[in-house]
Amino acid sequence: GRSYNCIAWMERSFPYTMLCSICFNIHLPSQVRGAATDLLCNLYLNRYPQLHNLGRAAIPELLWVYKLKGEDLHGEVNAIKPKKVSDHDAFPCFCLLPSHKYSGNPDPFLGFPTPTKFFLLRHFGNLYIKSFGSGTIIHSMVPENELMDKVVTLIALLTNFGFQSNHDKIKELLHGLIPVLDGRSDVATIVSHSNDITSNSTLQKIRRKASNQFNEPLDLPPPSSSEQKDAMGDGGEGEGNLKQYEEEQGKEGSLVPFSPKVSRFEMSPYSTVVTHLKTKIIGILLDMMNLIANFRLGKLLQLFKEYREDPKLMTELHKFDVLYSNQEEDQYEGELVKRLYHDFE
Repeated sequence: GRSYNCIAWMERSFPYTMLCSICFNIHLPSQVRGAATDLLCNLYLNRYPQLHNLGRAAIPELLWVYKLKGEDLHGEVNAIKPKKVSDHDAFPCFCLLPSHKYSGNPDPFLGFPTPTKFFLLRHFGNLYIKSFGSGTIIHSMVPENELMDKVVTLIALLTNFGFQSNHDKIKELLHGLIPVLDGRSDVATIVSHSNDITSNSTLQKIRRKASNQFNEPLDLPPPSSSEQKDAMGDGGEGEGNLKQYEEEQGKEGSLVPFSPKVSRFEMSPYSTVVTHLKTKIIGILLDMMNLIANFRLGKLLQLFKEYREDPKLMTELHKFDVLYSNQEEDQYEGELVKRLYHDFE
């Protein structure tokens, strides 16, 4: 439970824009950014009118087959209709319907009707995940890993409430989450040669170095121009400057890999938070699988509806039903299989 009176009071002390600014500020300690992330989740995101499972009883959701008449339904009923995965409404998402009691409310955290409501939070989550590059986690850096855990919690809430519900958003998010879950480039600790070991640019260089040393390639993009400029100074492009950049990476610290590699699965003083954040990533992947299953179920029902309205295909459906009733469905040879595979896949 939660007290919305307390939330309203705390919103005055911790405005949304201030907390977002703290989260985005890479020069602040991880503990401060993590606390701001927690406040954002509890004061603004994990509350009404956001509802778990996008407000549905379950995902995949109950779908209805009937003929649509214009746009008079306003999304009140989930009707079967032709969809492509690239459509903006291919997946269920957050939506404040006109009939909702908060529709038109002047408070944007109550009355904002579309899934772009928490664009800043989604953008922060994606940027932070991308900062891990190859997904390297340094297990001994507990404050950094705790911040990562809080960011993954934020992403999980955004996904469950329907703010990550289109094909492009899902692809962008998975490109960063999968390498973190992969774990092949994880290292035990780092022996620092610099006092600035926790800076954002230093951590990105360390993770790239870990990926090159202890991991198979993960399709990691090349160093950005700003990264190379930081390492090379005013030098131009070329093999010599790239070599200098790589030498500069080595000055940041000495990575200590797990030895043997399987020891990264053993319990340690640092393993709890890493295990926790990776299990949350698995939960996010399950939520996304449910969204995809919802899309495929709707598409299959739409095709079945179309086939029933086609006399020729209806005959084929009857043939298959008879064979299935006699447990001889493997003997079916007709247009239905080829047509279904072409239309559905």
